[in-house]
Amino acid sequence: AFGFTCCLMMLSFLYPVASGNMVPLAWVFGGIVLIIAGIIEIYREDIFHGTVFGCYGCFWIGVANGAGGSIYFSGWGLLTCGFLVIALRKNIGSILLFASAANALFLLAAGVGLTTVNADLVGAGAWSLFITGCICMYAAFGTLIHDTYGFLLPLLAPMPVWWPLCCWPHPPRDTHKVRSIFG
Repeated sequence: AFGFTCCLMMLSFLYPVASGNMVPLAWVFGGIVLIIAGIIEIYREDIFHGTVFGCYGCFWIGVANGAGGSIYFSGWGLLTCGFLVIALRKNIGSILLFASAANALFLLAAGVGLTTVNADLVGAGAWSLFITGCICMYAAFGTLIHDTYGFLLPLLAPMPVWWPLCCWPHPPRDTHKVRSIFG
């Protein structure tokens, strides 16, 4: 949902006449669907992806409601940098995704500016977020392919043991107990 919304919303920033009204897409597909996906992931005890989906669902709802100033994009860029640090333990696809998203958000923040708009930076940020959306869709389809056929696409395999950040200790988890989000 995030990748598809990124691609279409950024194309609408670049070609506003041809794209029509993208606000409902950002609200429903980018916002509500991602929040529901976040709740499902947290229920499945995948806290990282649940948090990411929920946060970016709120991001797209904010964009749909007209948020998008320099401070807004900068704040989301900083949050994305935090996700990038955590993604260093996941896989190369996740690292590319969060690095690209942070780059795009900081470019958009610089382009929108506090007082003036720089169309070149906004365009660069939009293209960067379009690339982020493509990386995200690659990762999403890679996950679906892995769950369906058991095949891992390139860049989506877990980080190798020699990767320095794989040595960090994992917190203990009670995997035998299923927790319910409903009480």
